[in-house]
Amino acid sequence: MEHDLDHVRRWTAPSDGWLVGCRGASWVTRDGELDDHQLTPGHTLVVSAGTRLTMGPWEGAEASRLVWVAAPAARCATGPLGTARHTGLNLVAAAARVGAQALAALARKADHMASRAQGSICSGDSMASSGALK
Repeated sequence: MEHDLDHVRRWTAPSDGWLVGCRGASWVTRDGELDDHQLTPGHTLVVSAGTRLTMGPWEGAEASRLVWVAAPAARCATGPLGTARHTGLNLVAAAARVGAQALAALARKADHMASRAQGSICSGDSMASSGALK
């Protein structure tokens, strides 16, 4: 399931799985619960099969998108806890990849700035070559 949420929707989960925020902020309420859950990009909500949900954009005019990720049909040998652990590790790995990409971008920017700074100093202009440093 993937929806652009331009208004409130009702939906029933077809299986166990996760609702994942992909764009904007959304609110989700499970039938029988008083509290709303806010899902922003990268945040997930565990949902059991048959759960009725009401959802919509957090801000009235802001578009939001949620994606449904069904749990694997076959449970690993350690049962549901092992599956949850595996899924949790996948989410941690995805977050680590995003963090690594951000750090790589910062490193490229720092390298570029250092190259520009180094290229703008002529050898005769440096303090070391003028004899200022002894």
